[in-house]
Amino acid sequence: MKTVSKGIISVLAIGVIALAIFAVPIVEVTYYQEEPYTATETYYEKEPYTTLVNIDYRVTEARTYNWFWTTGSDCWVTIKNADIKSGYFFVTFDLVTRGGARITRTAREYITIAEEKRVTVKHSGDYISRFTYSIDPPQKEVTMYRDVQKTREVVRIREVESTKRVPVFEYLTEWSELSG
Repeated sequence: MKTVSKGIISVLAIGVIALAIFAVPIVEVTYYQEEPYTATETYYEKEPYTTLVNIDYRVTEARTYNWFWTTGSDCWVTIKNADIKSGYFFVTFDLVTRGGARITRTAREYITIAEEKRVTVKHSGDYISRFTYSIDPPQKEVTMYRDVQKTREVVRIREVESTKRVPVFEYLTEWSELSG
């Protein structure tokens, strides 16, 4: 009976030791794991828009001609259409006579692509001593692009530090695998 009780005691002792090693979480272990998260990302996108712009032109001449047969003058501006669109050019003339009077006159002329034309106004009763002008050219619609800021939600991955309590045997097994 002594042998049986020694055997039982040995088995019980081994069981208690095994239970203490395998079941009792006594070690805290730090580890890293990947975790998805949502972030807001800013990006830029080209966006088309249409706008009106003046067509290209050049003024090639601006002159006054005083009539010799009577008191009066012609004033003109010669415009060259340098664009791929035709249209009406409106010219406002601000005239100053020799007598000091100020007069505003307007004229318009249809000028085709690559054509050069005079836009003229006449004044009678006094000679023109000087003049200024402003031109209102035709416009065309063009498509332009601008950068527009936008945002979107994206999923990214980050490493997160975590801890857990593990039994000593598991800790020793993992530690030996990591160090071995």
